[in-house]
Amino acid sequence: MKSGVSIRTNADIIDYNKRCGFQEGIEKGIEEGFEQGIKQGIEKGIEQGKKENSIELAKKLLNKIDIDEIAQITGLSIDELDNL
Repeated sequence: MKSGVSIRTNADIIDYNKRCGFQEGIEKGIEEGFEQGIKQGIEKGIEQGKKENSIELAKKLLNKIDIDEIAQITGLSIDELDNL
């Protein structure tokens, strides 16, 4: 390295990063990334659950009311309903 510092092990890298203030930034970035990943996973799960509920409702209504009304009620497309 140009500064004359010899980094040989992971512990040396961590120690160097701490001294330079990098370690705190790295840890904060990891924590924020983890939190964002959890948030996105929860949102995706909620959306998937809503879709599954719409499909189950549509299946119950298919032989009872008009397909256009089912599409309006559930938010599913006519193509999606035709494939149930």
